[in-house]
Amino acid sequence: MPLLAPRLLDAPSSLRRATAEALVHAEYGRLESIVLSSKIHEATSRVQNTSITYDESAHAIRVDCTMAQMHNLTVDQCALAIWKYYNNLVPIEVKDTSFVVLEEWDANLSYGRLVMETPGVEIHCHVVQKRFLEPNRVVICSATIAHDEKFPYDPDAYVLHESTWIAIEAGSQPGMARVYYCGQGSVPCAPKPALAMPYESLAKSLQTCYNAHLDAVKLVNVPITPSPPPSQTLSGHVENLQQQINGLQSIVLQQQKMLQAMMLTR
Repeated sequence: MPLLAPRLLDAPSSLRRATAEALVHAEYGRLESIVLSSKIHEATSRVQNTSITYDESAHAIRVDCTMAQMHNLTVDQCALAIWKYYNNLVPIEVKDTSFVVLEEWDANLSYGRLVMETPGVEIHCHVVQKRFLEPNRVVICSATIAHDEKFPYDPDAYVLHESTWIAIEAGSQPGMARVYYCGQGSVPCAPKPALAMPYESLAKSLQTCYNAHLDAVKLVNVPITPSPPPSQTLSGHVENLQQQINGLQSIVLQQQKMLQAMMLTR
């Protein structure tokens, strides 16, 4: 399950950064074990697996996702597209979902607030994201800050605790990238225990926000690379970014079906 950070103090930026960066570095250190345990490194074709369980004692939905897929992009293009998308650096509007950068410590490390809104329900997540530039691949890891004195959580919001690992490396053919994606999370982890949101409402809220996340790619209308070849058209950029998260769409569809099945059996 995701690691939980110590409380971020209302302190100088250097101290806050050190605490947050230590957390995401710890998640980065788990990358190889996460990939090995999922066995996606053994895949010779597209792979996707989703496991959703409901923990009665904790009143939480637990989600584990893995994906491996090839993309018709170079490693640099694919990694840049993912980083820009996850840091709200492309002009998109996402229905019922917003991401605001709270602190940007450098070009490869950011901290922001993710808010998912549906009628009567808000799910929040304070996310640290770091891009690791390795010699032969790019890795993007994210982790959740559980408590923050400077930017506190809304006391009435449910808090998503999630960690993600994305590794982008060269594919089997020139100009292609292979993407490994692993995610582990749980919701709700409510700051106010007295809250009691029905399971069905939570499931519907997650479905709405997942759909909004996927719809966002259709609104991207700028190049994903700073210096694209003259022959590459705007539609080509959108198509490339669509391909880059295509695998995540299938995972989300599986999640929705499983959530619906769980709702029917309760």
